[in-house]
Amino acid sequence: MNSDVLITINGIQHDIDENDSLQTVQQGKYRLVSDKHIIKYDEFIEETEGSSSAVITNLLKIDTNSSTVTLTKKGASSSNMVFKEGLHHDSPYKTPFGTMQMSLLTNKLSIEESEATIDITIHYSLEMNYSHISDCTININVKSL
Repeated sequence: MNSDVLITINGIQHDIDENDSLQTVQQGKYRLVSDKHIIKYDEFIEETEGSSSAVITNLLKIDTNSSTVTLTKKGASSSNMVFKEGLHHDSPYKTPFGTMQMSLLTNKLSIEESEATIDITIHYSLEMNYSHISDCTININVKSL
């Protein structure tokens, strides 16, 4: 895989009545370190009423040997999300409006890789401040530019 990549992340929150979806597409940098895929990219949050635009730096680590995906976000919002099938992961989720306790339970994780792409699908349950919010799916595609 080239060092320049395009990252497409599609997140879906499954609710009883409807599904909410959010997609982001960003350019990033890829490298392979100790058999782990490391992708770094920035997200640009648009200006909203009463706040200015902001940047969130993201570090995506994919360990195919242990089937673990870690996404660390720093900046306007900060969090550390670890996904491994069957793993229950707790972490603070910091926002400009305060900090909440986030809990993730990974139900299913699939990682498929080829020479030029990595495709990840994660099904998990999301809790905030010890209350179940929703069941979620994240689809991540990383491809060489």
